[in-house]
Amino acid sequence: MNSESPKQAPLSGMTTNERLYSRGLLSEFDAAARRRDLPAMVNLLRQVEISEADANAIADAVLANPSKYGL
Repeated sequence: MNSESPKQAPLSGMTTNERLYSRGLLSEFDAAARRRDLPAMVNLLRQVEISEADANAIADAVLANPSKYGL
């Protein structure tokens, strides 16, 4: 039996959405994206172990084409 809780599960190998979901941050990220709040988006991505550079690139991509990401 796996004794790890979702908050302790390793994030490597997960997609960005899986990382956000596993930490209960997906809805918060989507809300920040709908507000076009780049600093909040980057902060949330950093919380799921995404590098600063990658977090900025991901947030920029989402904001550049929100409909592609379901927003």
